[in-house]
Amino acid sequence: MDLSKEQYKAFLLTYSSNVDYNFSSPEKDIIETQLSGDCRDMISLFNTMNEHERLQILVEGALKYLTSDAAIDEFEQALNKQFLADGKYCRFERSFFKYYSALTHAM
Repeated sequence: MDLSKEQYKAFLLTYSSNVDYNFSSPEKDIIETQLSGDCRDMISLFNTMNEHERLQILVEGALKYLTSDAAIDEFEQALNKQFLADGKYCRFERSFFKYYSALTHAM
């Protein structure tokens, strides 16, 4: 699937918002208010996919868009902001951040 950088970011933020099994209103608001209209469709796309398909998009997007330290930092900052949107940074979110950080730095 060929997503734009902004669509990929929206998909990543949607994925990360669901790692604690609670996609809160503040997390959804960040995606809906700070990203363009076509990025809101990433929430619907996420909901139609199985876990294998979701992870495939995460890896493909990382390979395509996270090719510099600056790009990695931009996405890691967006993830941290998303995790803190609901006021808690739980163990599932910390684990996903470690996974995603390791993934992006290994490429």
